Amino acid sequence: MKLQRAHAAAANELARTDDSLVRSMAAITEYQSQASHVGAQYETMQELKAYVADICDCLKDKAPLIEELEEHIQRSVEQRAAASTERRRFDVEDEATMADAAIS
Repeated sequence: MKLQRAHAAAANELARTDDSLVRSMAAITEYQSQASHVGAQYETMQELKAYVADICDCLKDKAPLIEELEEHIQRSVEQRAAASTERRRFDVEDEATMADAAIS
């Protein structure tokens, strides 16, 4: 009787150990899968970091040229606005002259 209980206890312990081993192996497989996915994400982020650094360096090199072009565009816009205002002023003066001539 004692021998049967000892055997049953050992069999139960073996079954629990077997189940624990199966769960552990499944967890290891899952962690390995996640690790490879995380590794791929890490590589992608490193490549993205290098790309952004290159873009920043490029912008730093091009910044003076960009600022010069922006100033040129701003001057052009201001000159066009001044010319348009001047044209309108002349048009108004011409209309006033024509109106005065029509009245006289």
